[in-house]
Amino acid sequence: MLSYINKKIEEPISEAWKSTLFHEIFSKVSEPRRTSKGNFRHQLHNILLLVLFAVLCGMDEWEEIEDFGIEQQH
Repeated sequence: MLSYINKKIEEPISEAWKSTLFHEIFSKVSEPRRTSKGNFRHQLHNILLLVLFAVLCGMDEWEEIEDFGIEQQH
């Protein structure tokens, strides 16, 4: 599932993603960011998934979560 983290925001959501429990739960979360303007690199569900995985792996500081995300890109 980590492959979803690296997708750009303009990419459509795949059918495989739509069938996951995570999508079912978190697709109901409203996008708090201004979507008409701005430089969005990641969809909100990707960010939530990254944070979830990082916390499950023992990260509890934002810097650790960021480092975890960067490590997953390689």
